[in-house]
Amino acid sequence: MCGSKPFSHSFAWLLGFQVLLWQDVQVYCFAPNIGILPYSQRLTSKLHSTSAPDHPLEDSETLSEEASWLQDDLENEAEYVEEEVDEIELLAAIDETPVGELSVDQVYFIRDIMAFFVETDNDQEEQDQEEESTAPVVEKLLFRLLDEWQHAVEQDLEEKTAILEPTITDFTMAMKAWEKDALRYANGRRKDTRGQPAVEHVGNLMSMMEQLRDSGIEHLRPTQTVLEIVLRVFASSRERGTDRKVYDLFDTIKDRYGLEQTCDMYQSVILALARSRDRGSSQRAEKVLKQAVKLFPPHLDPDTGMPGGITLESFNKVLVSWAKSGLDYGPERAEKLLVFMVELENELNCDGCVTPNLSSYITLIDAYAQQNDWDGVSCAERIFNQLLYQYFEGEQVEEPNIASWTIVMSAWSRLARKNFYGAENKADKLLKRMETLHEDGRISFGPDAIAYLACMNAWAYSKNQFGPTHAEIILDEMNEKYMDGDDSFRPSAKSIQIVLESWAKMGSEDAMEQAELVFDRYEDHFESLAESNADGVSDGIAEIYRTMLLGWCKVQAGHTAPSGAGGAGSSPPDAGSPSAQSPSAVTPGPNANAPAVRAHDYLLDMVDRKMTVDNFAMEKLIEAITQRIAISDDSIDEDPSSGRQFLFTLASKTFDVMEKCCVSGQVTPSERVYTSFIRAMTKARVAKLANKSYAILQRMRRSYEEGNEGIQPTVFTYNAVLTACAETTNENETREAFKIAIELFNEMRGLRDGLDHVSFGRMLKCANLLPEGPQKDKLIASTFKMCCRKGLVNSFVIQNFQNMVPEEQWRSILRCPRGEVNMELLPPQWSESINARKNNKPPRHGGGRKRSY
Repeated sequence: MCGSKPFSHSFAWLLGFQVLLWQDVQVYCFAPNIGILPYSQRLTSKLHSTSAPDHPLEDSETLSEEASWLQDDLENEAEYVEEEVDEIELLAAIDETPVGELSVDQVYFIRDIMAFFVETDNDQEEQDQEEESTAPVVEKLLFRLLDEWQHAVEQDLEEKTAILEPTITDFTMAMKAWEKDALRYANGRRKDTRGQPAVEHVGNLMSMMEQLRDSGIEHLRPTQTVLEIVLRVFASSRERGTDRKVYDLFDTIKDRYGLEQTCDMYQSVILALARSRDRGSSQRAEKVLKQAVKLFPPHLDPDTGMPGGITLESFNKVLVSWAKSGLDYGPERAEKLLVFMVELENELNCDGCVTPNLSSYITLIDAYAQQNDWDGVSCAERIFNQLLYQYFEGEQVEEPNIASWTIVMSAWSRLARKNFYGAENKADKLLKRMETLHEDGRISFGPDAIAYLACMNAWAYSKNQFGPTHAEIILDEMNEKYMDGDDSFRPSAKSIQIVLESWAKMGSEDAMEQAELVFDRYEDHFESLAESNADGVSDGIAEIYRTMLLGWCKVQAGHTAPSGAGGAGSSPPDAGSPSAQSPSAVTPGPNANAPAVRAHDYLLDMVDRKMTVDNFAMEKLIEAITQRIAISDDSIDEDPSSGRQFLFTLASKTFDVMEKCCVSGQVTPSERVYTSFIRAMTKARVAKLANKSYAILQRMRRSYEEGNEGIQPTVFTYNAVLTACAETTNENETREAFKIAIELFNEMRGLRDGLDHVSFGRMLKCANLLPEGPQKDKLIASTFKMCCRKGLVNSFVIQNFQNMVPEEQWRSILRCPRGEVNMELLPPQWSESINARKNNKPPRHGGGRKRSY
């Protein structure tokens, strides 16, 4: 039901006075010097003083004349009372009147109200989309007329039955009201809120008409006008399956109703099919379009000068359908249709009725651009250049707008992000071309902020070594325009973060120093952004600090990467790999710990500013410090800030920050951060290493039992504690370390997927915690046999096994009399589980992180 829109604001406007009250089912007009006269006596009696028309709606001129008479009469009187009565009150008054008690005049009046609401909606198509619809009111009035008619039939009131008998006009008015409602909301801001209810109501009205016709009221046979309304309403809906409903009705019009299909009907079907996302709908839409072109060729009406036949809009709808079809050949089909439009225009010579307009070309450009491959984007730029050439030559009236430029630039930017070499240069050339054409006066606009951002992103995300430099230059140009007074170029936190990230991903200290310069240059700008309190700004600024933190972590990782290990950006080495076994391959340089210190400073800044801190950043910082600890040697470090103790203190501070953030609710506990800290303790060779590592594991278990699911210990955590036990060298601590190792190992045996090859490799090394003797030999033998039974033997396990037993013994067990062990010659069941995991492991598509042990 509609809202409370004042009735006096609508119907009173038509009559020229401001007071209407429905009382005793009549409308009265009030004026001090006139008294109270029923409107049915003052106006309706004049309207029907002669023979009443069959369809009161069609006698609107008489109504208008009498309304004018009443307005003139009232203008000569004194002031009149102003009072508002809304539609809900009017309908409530009608509802309170028992069915069968309405007079003939009142029936005519109801039809007048219906006509008025429909005509008012026609005059107010541009009204606010938030204004409530009158369609429910009109429909309810129609249903009241039907109730009155049914009552007259039952009471055998022939004269009243004839007057009340439903007409095609009654149903048409209700359908038109729902059509205006559906189209207004389909084209407005709330596209999904009204289309489907209108379809249901119009469908119900159509079914009601057919039932009444079948019962004997032959004149309720749907007309072409009615069917056009129904198809338009159905086609306006975005509900899935509407296209089939529209086409089914359209296909039966001739056989079922004996009517010819009109141009309007064809265009509704084309719209419905074009909007559908079902496979094959684009092809069906084009097929119907070309059928319609033969029956209703586009032309220009010589009398009105308006386009006739199939419109350009219908062609553009099918273009959009092909463009968004998701088919590989969709853009090519769209281009063929555009060529067909040009050929049709030349053939019919219809003064531009079907000449592709700017919207047609932009649709095609975007279709190719969305293919996100080099050929597709190249085609998009080709068509754009064709459009621009036509404009310069006067063949295209409309100037290519900024969207046509940015669609192509953004497409090249996306390719640059996908590492298509040279895409960034393509975007840059378009930006400079736009600037030049604008300076020369050949186009009316220069690049906007979106164009600059598209080009900046292309450089920032590319693998081009000069990408960060170009991205920084464009950012500074945008800032200059902003400082000159153009607020649209105001650099956002995201834009600054993208430039900083482009420097950070280089992985070198020099690059991060350049990032620091950018950070310092825009630090005041951060503050002004924060003061704006705009949505997402605080998160954007936090992301800037996070980018700097991770950038310095990456530099630290680069400082610790062994020669040949992949350099900056390589993943932490897996346990058992050569790089993991020889950390001494790298000699620490002066100030080698500075990147970790600077990363830690950014972490503290984020906490102090109450920014969102995530576990990933803290984990990466602890991992970077841990890798640095692995190659640090207090005995040779002259600078105290380079020693293991300093580095572990830094890791401890980071861990403390994480725990404080967990208590305050800023972050949730993370297994990865705890596991990384256990590794840091192991690399730092802290006192009572096994006990402290085990204590952290126990804290993780308690936290998980309290409901913190993200901190559940994993096989990586257990392996980290086993490693801590294996690395214990203090004779006073080995006994306790071995006890912890045995307890953990047995616990892992009871867990699903609780053991892996690293677990066995570390357990073999834990045998060193025992003195030489039968107990140690038995532990080594039983551990290796269990590993073989579980099919988890690999080169890492073999290497640990070789280190724990005499050469003669391992050569005998491994059946290797001389040389290196050949894994392929070992029994296949020894590695069965590892091979199965490798075969079942899903392929990596980038973005994943390797876990170190």
